[in-house]
This record gives sequence, C-alpha cells and structure tokens, in this order.
Amino acid sequence: MNLDSQHFYRYETSIKKSPFFRDLSIGAIHGLLQFMTTENWNAKSFKSSTEVSSTFHFIVSGRLKVYKSNPDT
Repeated sequence: MNLDSQHFYRYETSIKKSPFFRDLSIGAIHGLLQFMTTENWNAKSFKSSTEVSSTFHFIVSGRLKVYKSNPDT
C-alpha cells in the first residue's frame, strides 16, 4: 500500500490507536503500511486455518470469529 491509497490515512489512524503499535513512530507506521495489502471479507465467509495463520491480519473494522477444528473428526 502506498501513500496514494484512498485508505492509507484511515489505516494509519487505526494502527496508531492500537496498543500493540502505540510506541511506533509515524515513519515506522508508514513503513509497515507499505508492506500491507487490503483484504475485504464478506460476512460469514470462511478461511482455512492455514490461510489465516500464515499471515498477520490487522482488522480495521468488523469482527473476526475464529474456530479450531480437528480435520479427523
């Protein structure tokens, strides 16, 4: 994502509010955002555990419900 993205400053504001990122400088936040991509998930969509566990997700709005299932049962 770059500074020209229409959502860049919205995401920047969300990250600054997060306790996890609160001590980062604005330059570090911009650097982090440059490595991020936007994903929109529809309500009630399903993602496999390998799909979501291999990347870091920062949720800007909405909720995420996580389930753990046993593939053998």
